[in-house]
Amino acid sequence: MGLSLSDIRVFRGADVSTDHYLLVGKIRLKLKRSAKKKTFCPYAVAKLKYPQTLHRYELEVSNRFTVLQDDLSIEEKWELFSTSVKASAEIVIRRKGDTNRER
Repeated sequence: MGLSLSDIRVFRGADVSTDHYLLVGKIRLKLKRSAKKKTFCPYAVAKLKYPQTLHRYELEVSNRFTVLQDDLSIEEKWELFSTSVKASAEIVIRRKGDTNRER
C-alpha cells in the first residue's frame, strides 16, 4: 500500500478549545488489487443417472467409510464424511467442464 501526503497546512488561529493546532492535508492512497477468489465448477451430478457411474460412486464412498472409527468426536466424523464424499465425487464423476467433450 502506497501512501503520500500533499498540501499539508497548519491553522494556528483556529479556535478548537485546546492547545493543539488544526492540521489539514490531502492523503493519496494506492491500494493493491485483491486476489480474485478461485471459483470451482459444480460436480457433474447428472452422470449419476447412469447405473454404471452410480455403482462406481457408491463403491468408492463405501470403501472410504470403512475407515471411520467410533472413538472420534462428532466434528472429526463430519470432517471425515465430508472429505470422503468430495474425494469420491472428484474421482468418479468429476466436475462440469472437466473433460474436453463437456467444454
